[in-house]
Amino acid sequence: MLETKPIQLFCGCSKEMFFSMLYALGKEEVTDAYIDANIIEFACNVCGSKYTFHPEELKDFL
Repeated sequence: MLETKPIQLFCGCSKEMFFSMLYALGKEEVTDAYIDANIIEFACNVCGSKYTFHPEELKDFL
């Protein structure tokens, strides 16, 4: 062993990365969330960051 360094976790997730996950939900589910004024939330499995999409963002998606 030459040296020791602390381990650091790095996650490159972003809200833009999770925007494509709206396609996985399907148009009907996103439309229902928009009509009911619900928020859609995704969580990163690596770092635990949560990203929310509000109805006005869902309108732009639709």
